[in-house]
Amino acid sequence: MEQARLVLKLLHFVSWAALLGGVLALSSAAEKRLAASAVWGARLAFVTGLLLVGIKEGLAKSGGDPVNHMKIGIKLLLGLAVVGMIEASRKKGLNSGMYAGVIGVSLLAIAVAIFLK
Repeated sequence: MEQARLVLKLLHFVSWAALLGGVLALSSAAEKRLAASAVWGARLAFVTGLLLVGIKEGLAKSGGDPVNHMKIGIKLLLGLAVVGMIEASRKKGLNSGMYAGVIGVSLLAIAVAIFLK
């Protein structure tokens, strides 16, 4: 179970990196068309996050650290917001507000993961 958690955690980090890298690469582009890596990074980050919560719940039931449900709820909402913005902008590209929103909400989700125990 621990090995699965570590592999999922690695995939989760890589998918957030793909999302942010794909979006930040557009900073100087006139037309902010999303790369497939950003779209799939958002999707994979959301799915791996859900799987990580499931594994953490299983580990908690067998004597591991308890799950912080407030943190999970906040990250779920932030993850849904990022995936929603990415999916809504997938075909037509990001406007400046959506561009800033994706970066801001993604960084906020990462900050919640780091600073909330």
